[in-house]
Amino acid sequence: MRKYIIIALVLLAGGVAASIYLIPSAREVAGAQSMDMQAVDLGNVDLEAEYAQGRRSLPIMAALADKRAAAGDRPAAVKLMQEYVAANPNDINGRKKLAEHYRAAGDMAGFNTELEAIAAAAPTEENLRVLSDIYNADKEYVKQAVVLQKILDVTKGEKPQAFVDLATIQVAIGENDAALKTIEALRAKHATFSNYPITRILVTILADKGEVDRAFDVAKQWIATPSAPVAAPVAPQNVAGAPAAPLAAADANPRAKELADLCNILHYSGHADKAVALVDLHLEMLDREPELVLAYVNAS
Repeated sequence: MRKYIIIALVLLAGGVAASIYLIPSAREVAGAQSMDMQAVDLGNVDLEAEYAQGRRSLPIMAALADKRAAAGDRPAAVKLMQEYVAANPNDINGRKKLAEHYRAAGDMAGFNTELEAIAAAAPTEENLRVLSDIYNADKEYVKQAVVLQKILDVTKGEKPQAFVDLATIQVAIGENDAALKTIEALRAKHATFSNYPITRILVTILADKGEVDRAFDVAKQWIATPSAPVAAPVAPQNVAGAPAAPLAAADANPRAKELADLCNILHYSGHADKAVALVDLHLEMLDREPELVLAYVNAS
């Protein structure tokens, strides 16, 4: 049976295209400010005449490309920005503008190429994360793992989530030993940090390696860990004479869904007995989570 592995790393790849204007570096800000100053009176400039006279500044080229796009000639817009980038390959803002037109034209190969060039020239966390998201959307997980390692290096390990993201993708591409080392590095750097994705990664790896008792213990310990309380819903104010709206019960323990997930991991890695045993410790959760009931029945 196919292993129960769902990538827990949530990457909103669908929103990546809209975020092409990434948080810039100080150098990019200076360049953009210079561009803005040059473009103050651009509305009064004859763009066609400027271009014909050989003026190829970014404000002129970007405005002319936008003009072509507005007229429905997207290929011409792309060609103009390609011309600019070819002459100014180190201009990050120019590459971002070209990437914008590639995306609008539906040329995702060109779009991805520019993102790679941007991340290589300005490897900020923000630029690298956009590239990581693109690779995730394209299911190029091996490339994504390389980028996530760069994010970890750029952030100097100060953000625990960077370790979790990398370990998650390492598991997805079968690099379980590397994922364990990443988690070890996380614990060395952030001894008190813990979250469900880490538990999920460990249970998945240990179960796949046949270390089922350790996998069971890790899962058991996490489910027994108190979760953050969830505030009870506030009763709405009703119009006089109207029946009171029913209140949904506040579930102060989100562990039920996680228990269902861990049950599935143990089950589909060939350890249905441990999956059932784990749920048996928390049968009271069955009433609050249909997914847990299904996982429990399937493993039984």
